[in-house]
Amino acid sequence: MRNFNIIEKIKNLKPLKIAEKELSMEKAHKIYKHIGTIKNIHTGQTAVFVNSAFGKIIRHHGFDLRIVPALGKIYKKSIYAYHEPVNTEHKQHTNFKGYSNYIYKISLPSKQNGRKEWHIYYIRLTLQELKTKPQTGQINQFHSAQVSAVELYAEGVSRVNSKIINMATWEAPTDKRLAQFFDKSREQPMKGV
Repeated sequence: MRNFNIIEKIKNLKPLKIAEKELSMEKAHKIYKHIGTIKNIHTGQTAVFVNSAFGKIIRHHGFDLRIVPALGKIYKKSIYAYHEPVNTEHKQHTNFKGYSNYIYKISLPSKQNGRKEWHIYYIRLTLQELKTKPQTGQINQFHSAQVSAVELYAEGVSRVNSKIINMATWEAPTDKRLAQFFDKSREQPMKGV
């Protein structure tokens, strides 16, 4: 009998519908600055949505500004997937000790051939776990958000068909770390939090 694991929890998530209305960069940034601190309902881990992360997330290929108003809600309901240690091979990081990765599903509308279609995506949110003094308590700051099409991670898919490649390159690329997480999880199921 297989344990109810993280992958099953992620697969069973109901996608959050993202608003159809386009946002300007200025409006999205203004909304982002007001997200503040959000607590995840599954782990209790809080995330401070720092202003400096806004520029980083909007540069990611596939990130849609319409997601910004929902970032707080997405993090609040997302599933903790895994911890990632700091990579010190190329640079020492004295201010943080690792990353927490959370995953959620979102649904975004797009117009193709004159028709509106809703596509489902994974969004992986990464928090930096800052090094703090024991009396301060743990501080986690929002670091990045990576969006990618759900179809890219289907079990048993060894080669992605051209329709998915076209959709993925047009809308959202493959998230290499998310792909590694799914591959590793299939080999060895992980218990949920």
